[in-house]
Amino acid sequence: MGADVEPTSLSLDHDVALVLFDLLASGRLDLEGLSLPERKALTLLLGALETQLAGPLTQNYKQHLAIASLALISRYGA
Repeated sequence: MGADVEPTSLSLDHDVALVLFDLLASGRLDLEGLSLPERKALTLLLGALETQLAGPLTQNYKQHLAIASLALISRYGA
């Protein structure tokens, strides 16, 4: 990272972060259609989410993900 890079903070609900992490980590997104900077940005976002979330490291990750998904649907609709 260069000296002129300005960090940005982003605040996400845990449910949003977990669902977003799962989407990025799953390989379901077609990254080949994206530009190199877009792919790099998503890879860095995935890494940042991974360092902040304990959920992906737990044995009952799929259960945590299901609960987060249902919470998002309940909160924001289908």
